[in-house]
Order: sequence, then C-alpha cells, then structure tokens
Amino acid sequence: MSVEQGPLRRRPGNSAGITRDRIVAAARAIGPTSLTMQAVATELGVDRKAITYHVADREQLLSLLAVDAFKTRFQRTKIAPTATWDEALVAFATSVANSLIASGSVAVYFRLAGETDFGMVEPAEVVLKRMIDAGFREEDAGRALSMMTNLAMGFARDVILNSDPDGHPQQPELHRVLDASGSGELSVLRHLDSSGFSTYDDRQLEFLVRTTISGLRALQVD
Repeated sequence: MSVEQGPLRRRPGNSAGITRDRIVAAARAIGPTSLTMQAVATELGVDRKAITYHVADREQLLSLLAVDAFKTRFQRTKIAPTATWDEALVAFATSVANSLIASGSVAVYFRLAGETDFGMVEPAEVVLKRMIDAGFREEDAGRALSMMTNLAMGFARDVILNSDPDGHPQQPELHRVLDASGSGELSVLRHLDSSGFSTYDDRQLEFLVRTTISGLRALQVD
C-alpha cells in the first residue's frame, strides 16, 4: 500500500536561496550602525528564521562584516617573486594592518574562525618559505610570523580607536596626568604631546616592522 506524500518542505536556511554570502552582502549594504538580524531579513525579503539558520546573532553578523572587509583588502597582497625574506615580511605586515584598518569600527569583532580560506593563508606560506630559505629555523619563522601579525593587528586597532572624533581613549588619560603634574615634570611627554607626535601613522608601523626585523636577523643560521 502506497502512502501519498505531500510536497517536501524546504529547510529554513534554504528558503529564498539564502546563503551566507547573500547575508554578508546585505549586512554590508546596511552598515554596522543599523545592523540587526531583522534588518538583514528585511533587506533580503525573508523571514528572520532564514537568517538565523546561517548566523547566530548580531555579533556574528558584525564578525562576518569585519572578515569580509579584511578579506577584500588582504586578497590584494602581492609578494614579489624576487622579494627577500624581510621585504616579504614587510609586505605581509603592512597588508595585515591596512586590511584590518579597512574593516573600520567592526574591527573589534574580527574573528577568522570558520572563515579562513586559501587566499587568507597563502601569503603567510610565502613569507615562511622565504624565511626558511634565508636560514631561519621553521619554528623561529613561525613564531616570527605570529609576532609580526599580532604587532600589525595591534597597530591597526589603535589606528581605528584613534579615528574616533574624540581621539584614542588613552589621550584623555595622558592629558589628565599631565594637567595634574607640575609644569616642570614629565617634560619629555609634554614635548611629544605638544609637537604633534603620533603613534598612529605609517611611520609607526614602519618602526614596528623594521625594529622587529632587526632583532630577527640574529636568529638567522649562518
């Protein structure tokens, strides 16, 4: 005896052809300030459940938005075939910093878990190979690359914080201490503060990279 079956029901995530890529595109169009799960659902013309099938909450949406901005910029990373290990490391660190800066205010939500692909890691492989070929132990090359990535990301997050109309949150604290101290005290800090000195420009990133490279040279095996 056969049993007549009704039409197959589509799973919530398959409704209207919703994919994570479409969700990210909609989130990009909305922007971080107005971004909510419901706003994305409305933008795509679907029920909110179709969104939650792929994305858990607003925080994950913001993370996807940050990764999308990072990847869009980072995939342009070019390391010349003739680049030395230090030139490759400079190119990599600069690209990491600028790519994270490109994500803007959502950088704080940047997470690569589950979003990494070949294009995201291939430049790292190039740098590691150049370092090993130049006489670095594999482990030292790996630690160096991790350290440089952390430095570049830390710099980028400071640049983003400093882009706030009120400036970097550390600045008011510095000024509070300077104002509370005597005029003859903290003279070097006072001069730097009044001179326009900045640790949020390209020269600071270059300083971070170059000083790190200088230290790494001691690890090269003859």
